[in-house]
Amino acid sequence: MKKTYKKSFYVGGVAFIIGAAFFIMALMGVFQPKQTTSDEIVEVISSVKEGEQEQVDKVAEMVDDDIPCSGSVYYVDAVNGNDANDGLSKESPFQTLRRVSSLVLEPGDRVLFKRGCVWNGNLSLHGNGSKDAPVVIGMYGEEGAKPLLNGCGEVMATVSAMDFSHLTIRNLEITNYSEKVTDYRRGISIMSHEGPIAGITIQNNYIHSVNSLATDGDEPALTSTREHGGIGIDTEILDWEFGDVACDGLLIENNRIERVVGSGIVTYGGVDNGAVRNNILNNVKGDCILLREFYNGVCEYNIAYSSGDNEQDYAYVNIWGISTRNTTFQYNESYDCLNYRDGQGYDLDNDCQNTLFQYNYSHDNLGGFILTCDYFLQHYGSVIRYNISENDGGTPFKICAPDKEENHTPGKTKYEIYNNTVYTSALLEEFIWVLEYTNDDGVLGNIYNNIFYIDGKEADFGVNASLGCFNYSNNCYYGFNEADIFMLGDPNPITENPMLLAAGTAGVGRNNVDGYQLLQNSPCLNAGLLIPNNGGRDYWGNPVSDSELPNLGAYEGEGVTYPENFNYLAGKIGVASG
Repeated sequence: MKKTYKKSFYVGGVAFIIGAAFFIMALMGVFQPKQTTSDEIVEVISSVKEGEQEQVDKVAEMVDDDIPCSGSVYYVDAVNGNDANDGLSKESPFQTLRRVSSLVLEPGDRVLFKRGCVWNGNLSLHGNGSKDAPVVIGMYGEEGAKPLLNGCGEVMATVSAMDFSHLTIRNLEITNYSEKVTDYRRGISIMSHEGPIAGITIQNNYIHSVNSLATDGDEPALTSTREHGGIGIDTEILDWEFGDVACDGLLIENNRIERVVGSGIVTYGGVDNGAVRNNILNNVKGDCILLREFYNGVCEYNIAYSSGDNEQDYAYVNIWGISTRNTTFQYNESYDCLNYRDGQGYDLDNDCQNTLFQYNYSHDNLGGFILTCDYFLQHYGSVIRYNISENDGGTPFKICAPDKEENHTPGKTKYEIYNNTVYTSALLEEFIWVLEYTNDDGVLGNIYNNIFYIDGKEADFGVNASLGCFNYSNNCYYGFNEADIFMLGDPNPITENPMLLAAGTAGVGRNNVDGYQLLQNSPCLNAGLLIPNNGGRDYWGNPVSDSELPNLGAYEGEGVTYPENFNYLAGKIGVASG
């Protein structure tokens, strides 16, 4: 199947004014000596909830000139530099992005921007590194804020690279904002055109205030908007076909991304061996993380919150994949997705195959815990285990069954959903909603060993949930209409209180969930079915046996008691590992 891309290259993010002390003047693409900090960026779009953390997390700020390299080191100083210099020492630095963009970089080269300086315009990178000697774009200097590169909303990407392999971009502050929005924008854009690229690393950057078109005429710019935002990895290879690899080896880690329009992080067009980890994303007017055609990769230890957009009546999710292969989502936290159309914390969407979704925490998302889709192509092999959901609203599980015969996967299980703990006091539409299901679809998968806990008004279990679409066994259903549970055909249901230590008290923080451990008198202890290939550990890191009956839910340890002076509101008796 050939894939044709309509490319409007780069995009951006939200709406903020470069306020109070804007920059004094621009000359040859450089802001002159006034230093601008993140506190001077003022948000003007209020449709996305402000996150709790106002300051940038100062993660791993390595000074790149202290690390030996095999190539040339180019220094760039916006205040004291001069483009007539050779750029090869701190005493003779370049000054402008234009001069750096004229370089053809070679393996082992570095381009280092001085801390505390500000540049205006586009940094366009050319050349190639090698596996053993990547090109590094970074910073130097003993003090001051990260170097700030600002596209001013006048460029399609503040930092861009086309057909560049073995490239590392780190330790920069990047924006691309203007009040007038006329095009799609990105903060960082990595593209392939002539052929596949390899070895891309983007780490320790602060990317914010990137605004972009959110509509295409009278309709939402669905694809174009999603392809852009904070960090975008994409392909324009003309003969690219689905399943081809356009980028082999991708690492996106330790970045803070906030106040962008589109996607915080997005991959399109065949990324193999990728890792998206330890990023914090918030105030994204769209999706926080979207991994499309992402193969043999991992998405882990990310925190995504306060995303979504209801102005365009379109669907967004905090963290999701589509057309992924053999990809793992684990140890992430997702909350406060505010979108009305989807609004889940997570989504394993159409054509995901052999996806492992484990040890994630979801809470306070408007649309629910997780969405899965099977509307086109074939979705199968999704394992959803040892996750915790607290106070997700709407529909905690929304499962879109195949609506076409060619999407059926005879002999392949679409879903294995086991040992999850899902608690909510939020107002629900349904608990599990299976869309488009008919008896012709057969059994979609198995739902075993879970704790489903409704705290408040008794809820219906779900639309189509009892029509034979799933095999149910050994689940705890607390707070549901018992007639609904009977219709599920679970041979060993538990409908009494699961006796959780302090349900509903976790709030923000993936390690603050000890309230979901089981008390000593819990009926869910050792009440589960043996599951082969169960991963060997629970959410907290407790071992899971392959021969002894497991607990229900995400906790596999022994039953606990209330500690002396236990603070029920805090809900903590320790710290979950992982």
